[in-house]
Amino acid sequence: MGCRSIAVERRIISGKANVFGGHKKLILLLNKIDLVPYDILSQWMKYLKREYPVIAFKASTQSQGRKLQSHMSFSNVTYDKTGMKQKGVVNQCVGAEALIQLLKNYARSLDLKAPITVGFIGYPNTGKSSVINSLKRTQAVGTSSVPGFTTQLKEVKLDSSVKLIDSPGVILNQHEMETRLVLRNALKVQSVDSVEAVVRHILKCIPFNKIARIYGLTPQEIKQSLQRQFLQNDLNIDEKTPQAEQPNPSTSDEMIPDSEKFLFILSQKLKHIKPGGSLYIYILFIYIYVHIYIY
Repeated sequence: MGCRSIAVERRIISGKANVFGGHKKLILLLNKIDLVPYDILSQWMKYLKREYPVIAFKASTQSQGRKLQSHMSFSNVTYDKTGMKQKGVVNQCVGAEALIQLLKNYARSLDLKAPITVGFIGYPNTGKSSVINSLKRTQAVGTSSVPGFTTQLKEVKLDSSVKLIDSPGVILNQHEMETRLVLRNALKVQSVDSVEAVVRHILKCIPFNKIARIYGLTPQEIKQSLQRQFLQNDLNIDEKTPQAEQPNPSTSDEMIPDSEKFLFILSQKLKHIKPGGSLYIYILFIYIYVHIYIY
C-alpha cells in the first residue's frame, strides 16, 4: 500500500508501553476510503486483518465547526463494482463509531483510572488531523490540504478514557523517491525538481490509455500532437521536405508518448496552463487520484 510504512510500524511495536504488558497496540486505519471501490477495500481489509485490527474510515468534510455528523456503513461512500459512486452521505464521517468502540474496549480491558493515549502516525497529508476532528465531532485541530501543515504534537481529550495525540507527518526514509512522495501528496508539488520524472513514474504505473481517457485525449489527437511538435526535432526533418517523403512514425491507435511529449499534449488540451510547471503535475495527480477507478 502506498501510504503504509512498515518501518514506522516496527518502531511503534518495538517501543515500550506502561500498559498492555509493556507492548504498544497498533491499529491500521484506512482513511479516505471513498476514493476506492467497495470490493477492493473489502479485500484489503481482509488481508490486513491477518496482522492487526483494521478500521475503514472516511473523515468528515462538513464545513461547520461543531456537531460533525457520522455515518455507520462504509459501503455507502465507496464505489460499487460498476465504478459508479453509491448514494451515501458523502460529506459525513464513516468509521468513527467502530474506532471509538475499539479504543474504549482497550481502555476497559486495562481497568485504569487514567485515560489511554492514542497517537495518530503516518505520512504527511493522509488525514490524521481530520480523523481526530471526526472522532471529536468538532474542529479540535487545524487541517490543510498542503503537506506539512501540522508541525507539532497536540493533545485532544476524546473522553475520560481516551486521549488523542495529533502529530506531524512522518517520512522515515530520507532516501525515498521524490516522485513517490509527490504521488502520496506527502510532498509539496512546488518543491519537485523534475516534473517530467514524476510524470514518467505515473506513465510506468498506469496504462496510458486510461490516462488518455481521463483527459479526453483521442488517439488521433495524440498522434497529431506528436507529429506536429516533435517529429521534426526527433528525426531532423527539414520543413521543406515534401509531406509524402516524411516518415510516418506510427499509424497505431496505441501510440504512447514519453513524459515530455505527454506534458505537451496535455498543454494542447488544457490551454490555460503552461507546459512543465508544478501546476502540471498537480493537475495530473488530482485527475488520476480521483478518477482512475472509474475508467
